[in-house]
Amino acid sequence: MVDVKSTLPILVAVFLPCLLWADAGGYFRGGVESSGALGGFEPNQLQAVQILDENLTVDFDENGAEVDVRYVMRNETDRRVKVRFGFPIEESFDNDLGFGGGLKKPNPEIPRSASGYRVTAGRKALKANFTAENAARAADDHRFQGIAGWMVSEVVFEPREEIPLAVRFYQPFCEEKSGISNDSDISAKIFRYRLSTGGAWAGAIARGRIELRPKGVDPSDVKVLKPSNRFNREGSNWVWTFEGLEPALADDLDVQVVPAQGEFGRRVDEHTGRYDDHGVWVKWKERGGRWTMEHSSYRASASSEKSSYSAGEIGDDDARTAWSEDVSGAGVGEWLELRPEVPKPLAAITIRPGFAASEKLFAANARPKTVSVELNGEHKFTASIPDRNEDCRIPVSGYGKPVKTVRLVFEDVWRGKKYDDLCVADVKLEAVVDKKPKIGDPVYTDDAAGRSAARGEAR
Repeated sequence: MVDVKSTLPILVAVFLPCLLWADAGGYFRGGVESSGALGGFEPNQLQAVQILDENLTVDFDENGAEVDVRYVMRNETDRRVKVRFGFPIEESFDNDLGFGGGLKKPNPEIPRSASGYRVTAGRKALKANFTAENAARAADDHRFQGIAGWMVSEVVFEPREEIPLAVRFYQPFCEEKSGISNDSDISAKIFRYRLSTGGAWAGAIARGRIELRPKGVDPSDVKVLKPSNRFNREGSNWVWTFEGLEPALADDLDVQVVPAQGEFGRRVDEHTGRYDDHGVWVKWKERGGRWTMEHSSYRASASSEKSSYSAGEIGDDDARTAWSEDVSGAGVGEWLELRPEVPKPLAAITIRPGFAASEKLFAANARPKTVSVELNGEHKFTASIPDRNEDCRIPVSGYGKPVKTVRLVFEDVWRGKKYDDLCVADVKLEAVVDKKPKIGDPVYTDDAAGRSAARGEAR
């Protein structure tokens, strides 16, 4: 099948939703005074309850953030209150590169990250319903611009009762992507969290702790843009602790997790790195001023394999194929080993887990959950792979030698709903290059043919 985007120099612009979450509540107090009733939803009794403790943990991977925020809340009154609160979901629709004015109205459907939204009070799961924001208010008040709506829940507090409340969700990053043919520019990936809406509750937040943890990204890539001078570095993590905080707009989080990057797809000779119409397909990447080359130019072997799902399938960049182990059970302890044609230091390893041809096949088969990575048999580390049908980039740090062997040992798996077969669709190596490559004009070729050629050369 011919990929039209690769055969014609077509300008492509993709705008992905920017989802922004925050403390439950609305814009009251804390430096964000309300000028009337909230249009998107009506909060109720927030001023009767104080946040005694807030513990926010954010785990970053290449594509988004796993957010876990846990509160202890107390009814400050001597009466029974029913609190109605909402978490905002903000989407950016104002991006425009000249394609008909862009999207201007909030999407009435629930954004995709809200599907994983979970809220509990004590041990009881609460209902959470999406309520669209009032578009007229957003047009009049810049503070509400871009908020698509709210995840709204209710919880009952007895007089003076304390209740632990927890909210969990996965937040895809906000980014913009534009390009021509096999080249693209991708904006920095930003995580945002509105702590300021915590000012809607009674009094100050008595105490709190916020921890940002780079789990699937290079810690050196992560930069806290705002608030300034709040976070301290603890190992690879960033931590902010506070007491008696009445959060204002200046306290909202804005974190760059992945820097802006450019990608340039080309065919090159796998030994010299020079352009070659019959060479292997590679992707040059410029990321935060650092250049790498992503490729599948390696020989692959495995601890076991099915005849139709061999280790060689992981190098073809085709979601319709996959490696699958051939032992009883779900494949714990099985491994894949890659031997690059040209050893280079690695910046990252990208794994497409599972049988990625469809969501149904992905869920039906086992997928990697925890993988032990061994480089040259001497440098070892462990990485977690989210249970999502998408590429998972595993950064390599603390090892600068040319890599001759990469062994991936699958220590734990996500079990399949129907089959025990452990599958991996694709593996790419991201090699560090010595200097900035000379990137020529895009070569408009059939991507599928290029990938086939690359696979043939690699084998």
